[in-house]
Amino acid sequence: MRYKIEKGLIAQRTTKRMTVFDSKNLTFFTFNETALYIFNCLKRGFDDKELVKRMMKRYQIDKIQAEKDLEEFIQLLKKEKIVSLKK
Repeated sequence: MRYKIEKGLIAQRTTKRMTVFDSKNLTFFTFNETALYIFNCLKRGFDDKELVKRMMKRYQIDKIQAEKDLEEFIQLLKKEKIVSLKK
């Protein structure tokens, strides 16, 4: 699956974090380094399979852990309406 980043988000990156402001809901989110990496991969259009491969390589984790971590983060992003499924 591919995801699209919703419009109306303003992102400010610091050294190892990123703060995202959702102008529609007037809420802030702070992403740690791992969340920032996943978010940037989503912005570049990578699908689930490619993201899992990249996470396994970058963080030296197994496929099951990468899939679990990605799914949890994607669900949070969808719940907060930061991403949606690309049609």
